[in-house]
Amino acid sequence: GEAKRNGKFPSDLQLYASVHPGGNMDRHRSWAERYGFTLRFSPGRHVSAPHQDFRYHPTREEMLRLAAIFLSTDVMVKLSSTVALESCLADRPTICAFFGKPFDWIGWRRSMIVRDFREHYADLIRGGGVAVSRNQQELIQQIRTYLEHPENDRDGRRRSAELIATTLAGDASERVLAI
Repeated sequence: GEAKRNGKFPSDLQLYASVHPGGNMDRHRSWAERYGFTLRFSPGRHVSAPHQDFRYHPTREEMLRLAAIFLSTDVMVKLSSTVALESCLADRPTICAFFGKPFDWIGWRRSMIVRDFREHYADLIRGGGVAVSRNQQELIQQIRTYLEHPENDRDGRRRSAELIATTLAGDASERVLAI
């Protein structure tokens, strides 16, 4: 948000923040208002589910809306989320922000972000299709580069998606990649 106000990004840049369906919108609201983000739950959240484990159950329409979001996104920036795979499948530049609050080492090392990088982001990063930002300045530069050159890392996005999607049982993932 500050980078946009300071002219480091195009003035017509739209900022959209998606909160995990099981997340807490109130934790993000003041941040979104301060920096001018559109803030919404990821499509598929249903608070009326009979059990909280079933709150994320997207309908076909919601899945199509989510696909449309990926296909219309210029750059995907994510923290702790599996959407990097979908972003690679949609051939959208993807950046994993791998930094936390300054001087909060204990909280950072225990965070979901650190755990996720050690577990399921390894193949995405190894494929070369996902950039990693280790501080705000690097994040701003990577966003600018991808906005100017969205074709950067295209082959890596394909490799990253293949590394993840083809490790599942059956051939459904391979069929998705073929499409």
